[in-house]
Amino acid sequence: MGVFLLSRHATAAETVERQLPQERSCILFCSGKSADDKGVLAVDTIFWISAGHEWLRPSEPPRRYSQDVENHTDLWKFHLKFGGHDHAGKYTYEAALYPQADCRYSRLPLDENGHRAQAPLTSLSADLQARIKSKRHGKHPVLLSGTDLSLILKLVDDGTAVAVVGGIVPTDDTLTRERDREGAGCTSCPLETRKPRGHTASRSSPGHRR
Repeated sequence: MGVFLLSRHATAAETVERQLPQERSCILFCSGKSADDKGVLAVDTIFWISAGHEWLRPSEPPRRYSQDVENHTDLWKFHLKFGGHDHAGKYTYEAALYPQADCRYSRLPLDENGHRAQAPLTSLSADLQARIKSKRHGKHPVLLSGTDLSLILKLVDDGTAVAVVGGIVPTDDTLTRERDREGAGCTSCPLETRKPRGHTASRSSPGHRR
């Protein structure tokens, strides 16, 4: 199970009943197993939202993606075609990407060994630890305050050697065929580029979440 942490940027038009992420909200996708077994937040994706789009029906994506559906792009292959099946088909969020965004850009934080950057749960307040523990299973969001988010991001950034901010096009034919067959998470997909702390590299895009 995953840990799903959400810092929601509120707008004047929002009500208590409408708890959907908005532009400039941030979602942290973390490993529930690492939280259970190691007592750490192993962050898979730091996802800053640039825009959100409501689906027309569970099996009908927003019209802005009509060309992706028609051309069977990666966005269709790995996300849109599963609407109404593997996910409810309600909303699609687009990531704020580097360098178009300021410091609020989406990225995959990796440590010096190419593993997910981590933040010890014991570094968080007792209240936040309890909230995370209560929502650790079932993919229920843990709502974060701005202070909570800033602390977690600092801890994760301190342990980040490489920030993956975009996509690298593989040139190996075997890898390309495996990726097309299995998706971006294929077992042979290596860390393509690694740079020292403070620089950014690209491997795969954090561009959309459902």
